Amino acid sequence: MIDLLDYIIESVATQNPLHGKKLRKNSKKRDDAFKKRAADFLLKYEILLKNEGKTIDYSINCYLQMLADVNFESVQFMQTGEYSSKSLYAWPPVITVPLASPL
Repeated sequence: MIDLLDYIIESVATQNPLHGKKLRKNSKKRDDAFKKRAADFLLKYEILLKNEGKTIDYSINCYLQMLADVNFESVQFMQTGEYSSKSLYAWPPVITVPLASPL
C-alpha cells in the first residue's frame, strides 16, 4: 500500500516531472521519524480537506498552481523589475480594516 506522502510526491511528479524529481530527492534524505510525523500530519490534513468537501488531489492541484504562479512572478520580476500586483503598496490602502471601538 502506498502511503499518502508517496502518493502526493508521485502525483506531483506526474504533473510536474522536474519538481517531482526534486521532491523525490528530498524525501530520500528524510529519516523514519520525519516520515512518521508527515504521515500523522497528512492524516489530519486529509480529514480537514474532507470536512471542507475537498480531496488530496485538489490540494495537490493548488500546490502545483502556486508553483506556477511563483515561477510566473519570478520571471515577470526579472523582466520588468516589478511584481504583477501593485495593490499591496498602494496608498491609501486598498483594504481598510476598521479599528475596534474602545470599551
